[in-house]
Amino acid sequence: MPLYEENSNTEEQINFFVPSKDGAPKLSSDAMEIDFNAISDRPLIITNSGKVIQLALNSKLSIAMVSESVLALGVDQNTGEPFSSSEVGSAPNGVIIGYIRRKENKFTISGPLSDAIRVDGVTYNEYTSGGTKVEFGYSPNGVPDFNSKTFEIDMHSVYGSQPYVTYNGETHLIPIGAKAIPVGSLPQNGGRSIKLWIDLGDNKLYTTSYAEKPNYNSQLIASIFVSNGIIRSTINMTVDGHFPDEEFFSFTPSHNGNPFYDVKTNTLDFNCYSDNAYVRYNGVNKQIPLKYYINVPELIAGSTARILFNPTTVEFATAGWQVNIPAGYIQVASIRLTRTSGAISQGAFEIDYLGNHGNNGYIKQSKYIKQIAHRGFNVSAPEQSKLAYILASTYGVNEWEGDIQFTSDNVPVLWHDDNVKGYAVDSNGNTVTADLNISKTTYGDLMKYDFGYSKSPKYKGTTILSVEEMFKLARIYDANMHLEFKNNYDDDKIQNLVNLVNKYGIEKNLSWQSFNSTYFSRVVKLLPKVPLEFLTMLNDDNEVTRLLADMDSFKSDGRELIVSADWYNASVDRVNRVTDYGYHVYIWTVDDVNSVNKFSDCLVSGFMTNGNVDINGVIRRKILS
Repeated sequence: MPLYEENSNTEEQINFFVPSKDGAPKLSSDAMEIDFNAISDRPLIITNSGKVIQLALNSKLSIAMVSESVLALGVDQNTGEPFSSSEVGSAPNGVIIGYIRRKENKFTISGPLSDAIRVDGVTYNEYTSGGTKVEFGYSPNGVPDFNSKTFEIDMHSVYGSQPYVTYNGETHLIPIGAKAIPVGSLPQNGGRSIKLWIDLGDNKLYTTSYAEKPNYNSQLIASIFVSNGIIRSTINMTVDGHFPDEEFFSFTPSHNGNPFYDVKTNTLDFNCYSDNAYVRYNGVNKQIPLKYYINVPELIAGSTARILFNPTTVEFATAGWQVNIPAGYIQVASIRLTRTSGAISQGAFEIDYLGNHGNNGYIKQSKYIKQIAHRGFNVSAPEQSKLAYILASTYGVNEWEGDIQFTSDNVPVLWHDDNVKGYAVDSNGNTVTADLNISKTTYGDLMKYDFGYSKSPKYKGTTILSVEEMFKLARIYDANMHLEFKNNYDDDKIQNLVNLVNKYGIEKNLSWQSFNSTYFSRVVKLLPKVPLEFLTMLNDDNEVTRLLADMDSFKSDGRELIVSADWYNASVDRVNRVTDYGYHVYIWTVDDVNSVNKFSDCLVSGFMTNGNVDINGVIRRKILS
C-alpha cells in the first residue's frame, strides 16, 4: 500500500515540523539531497499526541527517485535519523514528515515539511509546482514584524523602501504601509502553524491557518511555526519587535560606550579599548576581546546589513540583507543607513553611527557643566586624530582638548609628546623603536608615518593631525578647543598659531592651556580675548595661594581665566577655595564614576575625560538620587 495515501501504520502521526534555529531545510534538485540545517540546533517534530522528536545534528537525506515515483519522508523516533521510503513496513518506528512526488522534472511536496523546506533556495509550497519560483525581497526599512497576539505582519513598507515579491519573472511591490491581515479561521481559532500570502491581483497580504488559502490568486510567501514558546519562520522576521533569538541573547557594552558603525572603514567597532563588552547566550557569559571589530558590507543610503552571532565560536559577523544567514549563526541586530538621518539600529543592542547621532541617543552637552574630550574620544579612536574628534562630536561632546607640538619646518601638529617612538608605524609596517622627535622632523616626513595602527589594525593609515586641520573640523562641528602649550614657543611659532586662528575665525572657540604661565606671555598680546587655562595638580594649600596670585597677574579686559586641576591630587576643599575666589574650575582626566562624584557637589564648570564616562549622566543621577 503506498504511503502517500496517508493510512500508514506508523506509531505516531506528525502534527507539524519546526525548523532549527540555523534555518529551513534545503532540497537540492541537482544532488537530490535534503539538508535539514541542523548545525547548532535540532529541528523539532511534534506529533498529534504531543510527543516531541528531535532530528539528529547534521542530518542529511539522499533521495533516489525516478519519474512518476512517490516517496514518504520520515524520521526514526528512536535515533532522530531521517529516511525515505515507498513501503509502510520498512520503517516501523518512523514518523512521516512529508511526501515528495516526481513527474518528469517537476516536484510536488506535501505534508508539514512543505511549509518549511526550500527548493534550490526558494520557499516551496504545495500550491506551487513545477519549478515556479516565489521570491521575497525585504524592505531596507526593516524585516517584517509578526504580532504574536493578532497574527498580523507589518511588512515595513514605506515610500522608497518597499519590499517586493517576484513570481514567474514579474515583480509585485508590497503597498506602502501594508500589513498582512488574518483571515479565515485564524482570528477565531488561532494557530500553531501560520501562512503568509500575497494576492497577486491586488498585492494585498493575508495570514491564514495551516490548511487554508485566501483565494486562487494567492501565493505563499512564508510559514510561521509556534510551539511551546518557540517561534520559527521560513523568512527572516522579527516577532513583537524583536528577533526570536533575542530572548536567549543579551549584550553588555564596555565602559567605553556602545558599539559604533564606522562609515569610513565599513566596520562595526565593539568599542572595547580599555574595557571588555560581554554577551550572554542561553545563560552563558562570554567576553568580547579588546580592540574587537568586524567588517560590514558597504552601506549606501537606504541599505541595511544584518549583524550575526555564532554562539559556538563566540564570533560576530555581518551579511547583506538578501543573503541567507550562514549555518551556526543567529541574527541579533541590524544596521540601516538612512537617506536623511544617519544610521539606525534594530535588535538586541544599540549601535551608534560614527559621524551622526543616529536614533539611539547620545550625550547631551550640558550648558553649565562641560564634558571635554581629552585628546578626542581616544578611548576608542587613535588619540588626537581626526576620527577621535569626530567621534567625540558623535557622542555630543563638542569640547575638544589637544596638545601642540611644532615640526622642524614650523608646522603645528597635535601630539602629547615630542617623541613618537613606540607609537608611530613606518611604511614597512614596523613600529618605530628609535627616537623620532617631532621638532627634528619635517611635516612632510612626519606624514609618512601611521598613527592609527597601534590603536587597532582597523585604523591603519591614520596620519598625525595638524592644528590647521583641527581648526577646519572645529568650524564644521562648532566645537570649542582647549589646546595646551607644551613648550615656550618662540615668536615665529606663536605668530603661526595666531595667523591660523585669524584665518579660520575661531578665536571665540579657543582657549590656551599650560602648566607654565610664562608660556602665555607672547600669545596674550596678540589674542587678548582667548581664555587661559592654568593646569595644576592643586596638591596643597601653598599651591592654591601661588596659583591664585599667578592668575591675578593675567587679569585684563574681560579675559576669562580658568583653573584646570588634576582629579587625583586636588581635594574638594581646595577646589572650593578656587571657586569661592571667583574662578571656573575644570577637573582632568576623569574616567570613572567615583572620580566625578568626588567633585559633583563643587561648582565645577567642566570635566575632561578620555570617553569612559558620561559626565552629565553621572551628575544627574547623583543629584536625583
